[in-house]
Amino acid sequence: MGASPALADRSAGGGVQERKPLLRVVLGLRRASAQLAAYLEPREHGAASPVSHIREAIEDLQASAEALAAVFAVDLARAHQARLEALLGAPLPASLVEERKQSLGT
Repeated sequence: MGASPALADRSAGGGVQERKPLLRVVLGLRRASAQLAAYLEPREHGAASPVSHIREAIEDLQASAEALAAVFAVDLARAHQARLEALLGAPLPASLVEERKQSLGT
């Protein structure tokens, strides 16, 4: 697998326990890539593609993001919020932030 050296470098200090989540990330990203290719290929030739490929790719990407966030102790929701705020150039409306906090039970 092409990602093995990166996984070995990252896991040098953490061992097998750290490598397993990263391997799941790599496999999830590969599945997402395959799903996107399966969606795009027929469309490049004028044929329809099932939307399920896109849904599955999104699920694999989300699972990979969550696994990476867990490995690196990142609050994924806060990271998304910070990125949105950076793109907007302003804080998100308080009502959206409060709504998210309420839905999380915090």
